[in-house]
Amino acid sequence: TWLRSGLVVLQFTISMVIIISTLVISSQLRYLQTQDTGFDKEQLLIINAPGGGVLREKFKVLREEFEKHHQVQEVSVTGSVPGRPLGNNLVTLKSDKSKSTDMQLMQIDENFLSTYKIPILAGRNISERLTEDTTGDEQGVLINEAALAQFGWNQPEEAIGQVFGGGWGKVIGVIKNFNFNSLQSKIVPLELYYDARSFEYLTLKLKTEDLPNTLASLESTWKGIVDSHPFEYFFLDEDYNKQYVFEQRMKSLFSGFSLTAILIACLGLFGLSTYTIFQRTKEIGMRKVLGASVTDITGLLSRDFLKWVLSAVLLSIPLGWWAMTNWLNRFAYRIELTAGVFVLAGILALVFSFITIFFQAFRASVANPITSLRSE
Repeated sequence: TWLRSGLVVLQFTISMVIIISTLVISSQLRYLQTQDTGFDKEQLLIINAPGGGVLREKFKVLREEFEKHHQVQEVSVTGSVPGRPLGNNLVTLKSDKSKSTDMQLMQIDENFLSTYKIPILAGRNISERLTEDTTGDEQGVLINEAALAQFGWNQPEEAIGQVFGGGWGKVIGVIKNFNFNSLQSKIVPLELYYDARSFEYLTLKLKTEDLPNTLASLESTWKGIVDSHPFEYFFLDEDYNKQYVFEQRMKSLFSGFSLTAILIACLGLFGLSTYTIFQRTKEIGMRKVLGASVTDITGLLSRDFLKWVLSAVLLSIPLGWWAMTNWLNRFAYRIELTAGVFVLAGILALVFSFITIFFQAFRASVANPITSLRSE
């Protein structure tokens, strides 16, 4: 009896841990996909131009032609887009070489901030009309908030006018932090600067009406200007969320595991309840003869089994908390584990187990007591 009961407890404990994991993974994935990233990624169409240096002279023409389209609100040309890889380099302060940091680097045009809705905290934006913003070792660059502390600046205004050594530019503006990479990692120092030789993406902010015809019209415009590269595009929100493919697969995998595990646990509980109720057939008959109601007998039998399930619930809580805390620690931005997750998992386990037990207990409680008391 103890072996059978112990196996049922073990099965339900494993099932509970998997259910807890499924709920936590689903919540974390939903959090990652809905969290404010610091920039607008909705209705942004990205046109890919691999090896864009070949198109260097055509990017400006493409931007101007796309801006004329009535379904296009804004157009920006960049070397990369959020969610895609960036270059990086060690950047040192020219006036104090002891202050340096590894910075991610991104090439942008003057429309980038307005297209992606990224606010400036201090200084100004890059202007393509100003030679000092587009050429030279001290061309104007933008940095994010994360870079300030690395150089000992407490306020964004302190960075304006500072010059980086090695030709890495002069700070003309500080922008608000945004999650260029996934929320699995913290925001790191970032430098934005103008370099037409490195442009490879066009970002178009579209209106929502008549998207198929809009895409067809944009493709026609592209082909009228570019004959060396096909019209390849993707939407930024979908591409950005591809960074969480592993988490999505984990969610699907654990969802399947949780259903399978709870089914196996319920089958084990069903077998144990069948065996135990069969052993107590005469006891059930005598209780009925002595006046016990169907509700009394059903409740009595159910309580005996539900205590094992409750034991499994109590065992699974610390195990689930430990496993999910370690998993969530991989993320720089994460949900907090709350009692609600464990309560919901416990309720699900108790409901499934009660349904499994109830029919067995009810069938035994309504049986004819004469049949139950008959000698074999």
